[in-house]
This record gives sequence, C-alpha cells and structure tokens, in this order.
Amino acid sequence: MSEKDLSNFVISVAGPKGGTGTTTFAVNLAHALLRQTKSKVLLIDFDLHDCGDVALFMGAKDLPSIYDFAPK
Repeated sequence: MSEKDLSNFVISVAGPKGGTGTTTFAVNLAHALLRQTKSKVLLIDFDLHDCGDVALFMGAKDLPSIYDFAPK
C-alpha cells in the first residue's frame, strides 16, 4: 500500500472493559503508522472512565483532557 492510499482515514480502537490493553494497542498502532507512513498521526483518547492514559504512555505531562473541553 502506498502512502497515498493511507491518507485521510480513521481507525477506532475500543475495548469491552478496563484492563484489556486497548490503550497499549492504540499507542503502538499510532507509533507503527507514524514509522511506516512518515505521515502525521493523530491519537485521541476518549476513555472517560480512566481519564485517558495515552498521555502517560507518551510521557506527556499537564496536557488538556476531554474534561477541559466539556461544557461547564
């Protein structure tokens, strides 16, 4: 598959409950896509139950969460 074939698409990763490795899989998938395609990859964590762990996996601190964008 060429890079042109991989532009502008969405992949959704969901797990039936906590502790199934969904975040680990999503982070590794995003990293693999970045390395393979050399294109930009956007990873959004909408896990409202655990407040999202993607930032922890990526080593980021003090990033906004989905709660920061919710109406007050």
